[in-house]
Amino acid sequence: MHDYSEQKVHLTMCCVGGMLGGYTIVRFANVMATAITTNMNVMLVELLRMNLPQFLLRFGVVALYLLGLALPVICEYRLHWSRHLFCLAATAVLVVVTPLLPDSWPNLARMYPVFLACGMLYNSFMGYGGMGVAPVFSTNNSRQTVSRYLAYHYTKDPESLRTARIYLSCILSFLLGTVFAYACVRLLGAYGIWPALVLLALAFYFERTKGKTA
Repeated sequence: MHDYSEQKVHLTMCCVGGMLGGYTIVRFANVMATAITTNMNVMLVELLRMNLPQFLLRFGVVALYLLGLALPVICEYRLHWSRHLFCLAATAVLVVVTPLLPDSWPNLARMYPVFLACGMLYNSFMGYGGMGVAPVFSTNNSRQTVSRYLAYHYTKDPESLRTARIYLSCILSFLLGTVFAYACVRLLGAYGIWPALVLLALAFYFERTKGKTA
């Protein structure tokens, strides 16, 4: 039988990515946890404006995201740990910590753990089915979906259709996570991020059962 565990892991993590991004937007409309390009632009603009406090806040965002990108690589090559398992464990800790940060902190700083988590997600769960598919944003996923569906339309190449469906499934999983985040924040307020622990546990189960077919 075909093993779908890799697919299940990645789609679950896309859902987690959508939930983390959705959580920051629902709680703080001007905070986008997965928009590293925007945060870099804002950081530079605040520096040009000589607005040091805002520059430092955005610098913290960028630094934590880059650290999140680096940690999985260090774990794999230096510590010989699984990127996936490390990311799942570390993200679970960050999800627990996030709503416990003081209300007196600036909104951006209260989301620092989420920025770190998004960096780790992006560089840990990099794709499946031979495709590089991002779990925390949908820019490239959207481009690939459109391009490959059109390629299939004109060439009837079944591989184009297969890969288009992979990218589309990741976009839909990401959006489902955003919907889940909205509902959880409406019900649980600041603690609306904690249900992401259920998704992380599910991804852990799929990860541990990869390669085992019934």
